[in-house]
Amino acid sequence: MKRVFIGLVAALILGLFLNSQAIAQTPSLSVKDKDGMVYLKGGFSDGSSAAGVKILIVEDKPYKGGEKVELYNGKKVLKKTKLDKNGELTVEKPKGPYLIIFDAGAGKVVEKKGPLLKAGKKKAGKKK
Repeated sequence: MKRVFIGLVAALILGLFLNSQAIAQTPSLSVKDKDGMVYLKGGFSDGSSAAGVKILIVEDKPYKGGEKVELYNGKKVLKKTKLDKNGELTVEKPKGPYLIIFDAGAGKVVEKKGPLLKAGKKKAGKKK
């Protein structure tokens, strides 16, 4: 009986430890809109770096077919890139509605609607 109790306590402690590790690395993505560009900053709730994390810019509508393109959840991928060594990236805004996907793998994905390019605004500058 004592062994069963010790086994249950050990399993409980291990479960709590693994759960705290999963919570400790919740991904986050900041999206800022300025002058036809979108500034992205990624990170994790435990303060760890998001350098090199994959970023996808996808159309915010189902892809109807036609040309052969890369898809993400049935939507056309417009751009595929990565965050820089500081966990940052600057990209031009696409013309239509789009989503920004922060994909750190293993279920650590953040999806946000991108700010729209306003009429009369030019795409400015070069992207990083």
